[in-house]
Amino acid sequence: MGKELMLSGMNHVVRRSVGSSWSDELSVGLLNKTDPALSVTGPESFPFFAFCLVLRGNGSYVDWESGRRFPLKANTYFLRIPGIVHQIRIDPASRWRECFLNLGYNAYPYFRAYHGILPENPVGKFAPDDAWIDAYFKLENELEFSPVGSLLELLPAFFHLVSRAVQQTEYDDSTRQRIKYACEFLCSDFREKKDIREFCRIHGWGYENFRKKFAEIMGMPPNQYRMKRRHETACALLMQRTLTIADIARELGYCSPQEFAAKFRRRTGKSPSEYRENLPANYF
Repeated sequence: MGKELMLSGMNHVVRRSVGSSWSDELSVGLLNKTDPALSVTGPESFPFFAFCLVLRGNGSYVDWESGRRFPLKANTYFLRIPGIVHQIRIDPASRWRECFLNLGYNAYPYFRAYHGILPENPVGKFAPDDAWIDAYFKLENELEFSPVGSLLELLPAFFHLVSRAVQQTEYDDSTRQRIKYACEFLCSDFREKKDIREFCRIHGWGYENFRKKFAEIMGMPPNQYRMKRRHETACALLMQRTLTIADIARELGYCSPQEFAAKFRRRTGKSPSEYRENLPANYF
């Protein structure tokens, strides 16, 4: 019965705010996207972390910066990762239907740290069982009817449902698994200095061979990758108006707001304040 409800019926979305901005929203929903006008979205980025499960249909997730394309079909999911520009392309004849869970911005650091979620792997496979589907509908009902003061108590249920799905994502060989660990190490805390040579030595990996494989798979050497992710994290944090420029500089390990501003301008041509001012109003 639960599976039938997932695959049939009208659109149904429940959105509740737990803060003052769009990025603080919790939401769940079931959506049909059969209108040809909805077949291509974006490119776009979001200030929150969301899990989207394809229930029916065919399409693709496109990483806008690298151009990498990931196929989407029933029982695959894609992730909205804060600040990552991407595009969803749908075959309008495939009767696309999806369900989603939006966990807000602050969920992403948890999934990055404990589940290894990285922008390079935004798509995975997951076939929901009856228990997962029942838990989804229970959460949808609770989100719709819970009083405002109780909304944050629903967060563990959101985390549990998404954790069950992403834990099933597997990598195809030991080399990619090593790259995944290295990416987690490089981006786990930008306030700390990271020595990738020492990291390789501790794990018994030859540095030069590892660096070559890293560049082949990721398209850039490890230190450049870290700088790129640091910048993307800065862009995502700038979407949070409650954070000051000094807060962000400190979180990213810069010696001062001035150093942060200079390096940000060098990369984007804008200061952090100018970048924030140019964001669409619905980001806040």
